[in-house]
Amino acid sequence: MLSRPFEKPVRVWVGLGFPRQLNTVADAYQFAADWCGNSPEQKAAIRACKAAFGGRCRL
Repeated sequence: MLSRPFEKPVRVWVGLGFPRQLNTVADAYQFAADWCGNSPEQKAAIRACKAAFGGRCRL
């Protein structure tokens, strides 16, 4: 399940506007974990990924 691609990839912009494509829950978790800071949005993203890892939400 974790390596299964999202139905539609998620594109985020990092740095000076460089796109990064997130294709799986593992990609999204890695991105959120590497994200600098401790914002509510970052915490929510990490919680959502952990819920997906545990099978508690649908992709």
